[in-house]
Amino acid sequence: MTPTTEFAGFADPEKGSAMLVVELPVRRTEVPEFLAALSDEALAAQGLTAIVRGLLPDGVPGNLLIRGRHSTQGIPFERWIYVAPSERALAMITVQVPQQFASDAAEADLKASLATVRIVSELATGAPLPDAIEALPFAYEAGERFAVRSVIAGNTVLLNASAAPDRTEAILLISKSLAMGDEDPLEMSTRALETLEGVQAIEIDEIYDEVAIGDLMGIELTARCTEKGSGEPCVAYQMMLFDTDAAYRVLGVTHADRAPAYLAEFRRTARSLVPR
Repeated sequence: MTPTTEFAGFADPEKGSAMLVVELPVRRTEVPEFLAALSDEALAAQGLTAIVRGLLPDGVPGNLLIRGRHSTQGIPFERWIYVAPSERALAMITVQVPQQFASDAAEADLKASLATVRIVSELATGAPLPDAIEALPFAYEAGERFAVRSVIAGNTVLLNASAAPDRTEAILLISKSLAMGDEDPLEMSTRALETLEGVQAIEIDEIYDEVAIGDLMGIELTARCTEKGSGEPCVAYQMMLFDTDAAYRVLGVTHADRAPAYLAEFRRTARSLVPR
């Protein structure tokens, strides 16, 4: 595989293999909660079968390696999910290889490569990062209320809106990732929102909107939820936009009492998204 500009990671277009690298703002103390979303049941709901779990390096507690199988457009793939936490961030690497090219030797090489993964810098916060923003695989226009908090793994931007230094009123996450399998867009969108981290008691509204941006179609959903820890009621907005081999996601979360103002901001930002 070689580096690709299509997403944050590596690809072998001739074989149809890909490696997606994502850095997430998950502290080590939050890892057990994060891993709950990667349970066998949750992965099976995403179409993964023959799931096997292990540690990498073998037998050493810390980094988790999951292997499974899935099908995309009728083509069977082997898939690996590698999770490597640090104190303030977490790397998740997803690898998929067509079964016809999978072998014990190829898996051994992959494990050797994954075992070298290190998070050498913490997530960037504070000032907007013009160069990193310009390098994202999409463009967007966010309202003046929002400030860039970080750019993650070259394919995700995290923004927030604050009324005061100690109170975040809303967060907005825009990302591009590989689409998974042949799942119906509405089902994929619903599942993504149902497994949203940091909140609980998620109730997705029955009414949803189908949207079109350029040649791409997408799904808009809203949900009511409560913030973990504080129990404060909140509202979530999500738009997922689907390309042939990728998905774009705009996710916004705000306090319930601020929802009328921020839902409009979330929608405006989502509708401004332009893949590039």
